[in-house]
Amino acid sequence: MFPPEISAYLKRIDYRKAEEIMMKKTGKKLLLTAFLAAMLPTTVFAGSGDILPNSGTELISQETADALSDWDLRAARYEITARHGKEVYSQDMKDYFESTGWYQPSDSYDISSLSDTEKTNIQTLYNEELERKQQTAREQFEENQRISASGDVQVMSSSFVYMDSPYAYEDLVGTWVYDADPTYPHVLEIREEGGLFYYEYYSIAPGNDSGIGFANTYTKWGRFHGLAELNTETGYLTCYNDDTKDSGIFESYVYDVMSDTFVEATNDQYRKSFSKNDEFEYVL
Repeated sequence: MFPPEISAYLKRIDYRKAEEIMMKKTGKKLLLTAFLAAMLPTTVFAGSGDILPNSGTELISQETADALSDWDLRAARYEITARHGKEVYSQDMKDYFESTGWYQPSDSYDISSLSDTEKTNIQTLYNEELERKQQTAREQFEENQRISASGDVQVMSSSFVYMDSPYAYEDLVGTWVYDADPTYPHVLEIREEGGLFYYEYYSIAPGNDSGIGFANTYTKWGRFHGLAELNTETGYLTCYNDDTKDSGIFESYVYDVMSDTFVEATNDQYRKSFSKNDEFEYVL
């Protein structure tokens, strides 16, 4: 077994081959631990758990973001909100944050607890992640087009919206809004409870349920809710009619990495695209 403070990092770097070599040569796993200590940042091996220790108080430069691995980018972004009690759900992130010693998820986490510096840093890291994902999607799209043009196989994906792109539950949880008409927005809220994820879908319109009071009140219409399931490898989201899969599908969405939205998985030309907005407030 490896020391717990580095176990999460080993999940993203395969040292099995190194261990085999070291064991064959020396018969001692202790030397591999020393090898890992030399290979990993000192702060990581010491168990500080902070990829960017000052991200709560100092702005992150683009150069710093560029130098981070894909995994570190994501973890560095989550650690900003984790310090305020926001929970992580992916197993690799759980392993990492639970090894830090300071991670304490709380149901009372509120996005308003973040400072302007923290919000800016989160956006900087997210933008770098998104740019990398979009580049991967471009390359996949171009390859699909090349294969299709050669006649070797008929490629079904003719739009970026059908490019499989990973998406994490940590980013899914929150509020998603379709506001082509801001007066009548549609809202998709995702929450976690007991290890499962649930959605609530509704539209908003000014006035009460009798159609009056347009100037000072509004109503949430068609409030649907049930189980939500995300394929984290492809970015495909399924919302069921109630809290069980047997209830049938209410709606399906696919993550479109190029627009950074969840789009209704339908052939309807008027399909809705939902953007993440955890600070959404309906304004009359």
